[in-house]
Amino acid sequence: MKGKIKFTTRNAVLSSVALFLLLVFVAGCGLDVYYILEPVEEATTPSSYDALSRIFSFRTNDEANTSDIYLGVDVFYKIYNNYSALTSDTTTITNACSEYTENGYNKMISLGYCQMKFSNSQNPTVEDIGYNRSVTIRLFSEGLVNGAYSYPACITASGYPYYDGADYAIPLRDDGLNTFNFFPEDSSETYVTVNGKKYYHSTPVSTDSDVKISSSDDGKWYVNAYVASVGRLSTLTERFSDLTYLGYMQIEDDD
Repeated sequence: MKGKIKFTTRNAVLSSVALFLLLVFVAGCGLDVYYILEPVEEATTPSSYDALSRIFSFRTNDEANTSDIYLGVDVFYKIYNNYSALTSDTTTITNACSEYTENGYNKMISLGYCQMKFSNSQNPTVEDIGYNRSVTIRLFSEGLVNGAYSYPACITASGYPYYDGADYAIPLRDDGLNTFNFFPEDSSETYVTVNGKKYYHSTPVSTDSDVKISSSDDGKWYVNAYVASVGRLSTLTERFSDLTYLGYMQIEDDD
């Protein structure tokens, strides 16, 4: 005759203690917790010939990014003087990209790409607000008429510009001091003032950390860009989604 196990209060207490110790053990082992960050959507590449369309654009994916580490999106770029060098690096990054990994991001950073800055110091580039928004970034001002630009440098979300004080917040290079306006339409304009601070229209040089200079110079500049969703762990370590390619902006002197 098989014996029967009599379940007592003592058994229940011991079982609860054992379960608690197991949970402590699992937590103490530091088992990996994986967070999925969804990339942005609907990215379109800028036009090189139409000022209206000479913008980077994409749609955030806030609604799909329900993880509690999600912060928003960041934009990254590098400046080239040679189109072949740009396409070579772009192919290298594309080949490294893999869904739900940081392989593309890591390769991009290894090639010297930098995070785009903005005059209002917003970080991330576009913050999570719980619903998707269409974002545009115009790197430099165009269409100077009677002292005002028809297409001012700015960043917009859902059609509304970000502000820096009473002025539009403008995109800046990695140093936070220089603009992307390498060839101002008004040649006497060496800087722009935003919210009382000067930002300079400096031409890229080989010693700049965000520039790749090739011996074969095309006589124009290219700003190549990517965007990624970004999150931050409790350890303050940042995590990134797979990259989305934004294309490149061609900047040349029309004179």
